[in-house]
Amino acid sequence: MKTVAFIIISLALILGFCIYTTAMVEKQCNEFLSQLDEIAHMIQKNEWETASVELSREFDKWQQTRKTWHTLTDHSDIDLID
Repeated sequence: MKTVAFIIISLALILGFCIYTTAMVEKQCNEFLSQLDEIAHMIQKNEWETASVELSREFDKWQQTRKTWHTLTDHSDIDLID
């Protein structure tokens, strides 16, 4: 009985971790996409300096985010983004 409980708890923890990390990556993707859309609108309005500053911020943010993603996702996916 203890073995069954251990297996169920272990599977629940693994499943919970998977759901949490998937939600976290999806949220971060949506944030990046939203910010990149804003940068695209700035470029269309010829706000080049503002767009450049925002793009630089997003690049720095990506450099931090990719460190986390390296432990959670397939490295070839990150290579495609880079």
